[in-house]
Amino acid sequence: MARHARRQNAASGVCVGPVIGYARSGRCLLISHFTVGLRAEGKSDRVVVQAEDALIAALKVKAERPDATIIYVRRQNRRGDARHPSHTLTEHRG
Repeated sequence: MARHARRQNAASGVCVGPVIGYARSGRCLLISHFTVGLRAEGKSDRVVVQAEDALIAALKVKAERPDATIIYVRRQNRRGDARHPSHTLTEHRG
Protein backbone atom coordinates (compact mmCIF):
# COMPACT_ATOMS: atom_id res chain seq x y z
CA MET A 1 0.00 0.00 0.00
CA ALA A 2 2.81 2.42 0.80
CA ARG A 3 4.31 2.15 -2.68
CA HIS A 4 1.00 2.97 -4.30
CA ALA A 5 -0.06 5.58 -1.77
CA ARG A 6 -0.76 8.23 -4.40
CA ARG A 7 -3.05 6.01 -6.44
CA GLN A 8 -6.79 6.02 -6.42
CA ASN A 9 -8.88 2.92 -5.98
CA ALA A 10 -9.50 1.99 -9.62
CA ALA A 11 -12.89 0.43 -9.00
CA SER A 12 -14.48 3.30 -7.10
CA GLY A 13 -12.23 6.25 -8.00
CA VAL A 14 -12.02 7.10 -4.29
CA CYS A 15 -8.73 7.91 -2.59
CA VAL A 16 -7.54 5.48 0.05
CA GLY A 17 -5.70 6.84 3.09
CA PRO A 18 -5.33 10.27 4.73
CA VAL A 19 -5.91 12.66 1.81
CA ILE A 20 -4.71 16.26 2.04
CA GLY A 21 -5.77 17.36 -1.41
CA TYR A 22 -5.71 16.60 -5.09
CA ALA A 23 -3.10 17.28 -7.77
CA ARG A 24 -4.01 18.92 -11.07
CA SER A 25 -4.00 15.47 -12.65
CA GLY A 26 -6.76 14.43 -10.25
CA ARG A 27 -4.50 12.11 -8.27
CA CYS A 28 -4.73 12.00 -4.50
CA LEU A 29 -2.09 13.68 -2.33
CA LEU A 30 -1.57 11.61 0.80
CA ILE A 31 0.30 12.31 4.01
CA SER A 32 3.23 10.02 4.79
CA HIS A 33 5.59 9.85 7.74
CA PHE A 34 9.26 10.46 6.99
CA THR A 35 12.29 10.04 9.21
CA VAL A 36 14.79 12.84 8.67
CA GLY A 37 18.36 12.32 9.87
CA LEU A 38 20.30 15.44 10.72
CA ARG A 39 23.48 16.70 12.36
CA ALA A 40 23.41 19.80 14.56
CA GLU A 41 25.96 21.10 17.03
CA GLY A 42 28.18 18.07 16.44
CA LYS A 43 25.46 15.57 17.36
CA SER A 44 23.37 13.33 15.14
CA ASP A 45 19.62 13.24 15.57
CA ARG A 46 16.53 12.03 13.75
CA VAL A 47 12.98 13.33 13.73
CA VAL A 48 9.68 12.11 12.29
CA VAL A 49 7.79 14.51 10.04
CA GLN A 50 4.41 14.24 8.32
CA ALA A 51 4.68 15.44 4.73
CA GLU A 52 3.55 14.82 1.16
CA ASP A 53 7.03 13.79 -0.01
CA ALA A 54 10.65 13.58 1.13
CA LEU A 55 11.65 17.04 -0.11
CA ILE A 56 8.88 18.74 1.86
CA ALA A 57 9.86 16.73 4.94
CA ALA A 58 13.47 17.91 4.63
CA LEU A 59 12.40 21.52 4.12
CA LYS A 60 10.18 21.40 7.22
CA VAL A 61 13.13 20.25 9.32
CA LYS A 62 15.45 22.84 7.79
CA ALA A 63 12.91 25.61 8.52
CA GLU A 64 12.67 24.51 12.14
CA ARG A 65 16.43 23.93 12.59
CA PRO A 66 18.37 26.13 10.10
CA ASP A 67 21.71 25.26 11.71
CA ALA A 68 21.22 21.52 11.02
CA THR A 69 22.67 19.56 8.13
CA ILE A 70 20.20 17.11 6.60
CA ILE A 71 21.87 13.70 6.27
CA TYR A 72 19.03 11.55 4.94
CA VAL A 73 15.27 11.39 4.45
CA ARG A 74 13.35 8.11 4.23
CA ARG A 75 9.86 6.80 4.71
CA GLN A 76 9.19 5.75 8.26
CA ASN A 77 9.82 2.06 8.88
CA ARG A 78 7.29 1.14 11.55
CA ARG A 79 9.08 -1.99 12.72
CA GLY A 80 12.60 -0.59 12.84
CA ASP A 81 11.52 2.79 14.19
CA ALA A 82 9.57 1.09 16.97
CA ARG A 83 12.83 -0.44 18.18
CA HIS A 84 14.73 2.84 17.94
CA PRO A 85 12.14 5.59 18.40
CA SER A 86 12.80 9.10 17.20
CA HIS A 87 10.88 12.24 18.10
CA THR A 88 8.85 14.87 16.27
CA LEU A 89 9.95 18.40 15.40
CA THR A 90 7.94 20.02 18.19
CA GLU A 91 9.43 17.85 20.94
CA HIS A 92 12.50 19.19 22.70
CA ARG A 93 15.18 16.82 23.79
CA GLY A 94 16.69 17.49 27.16
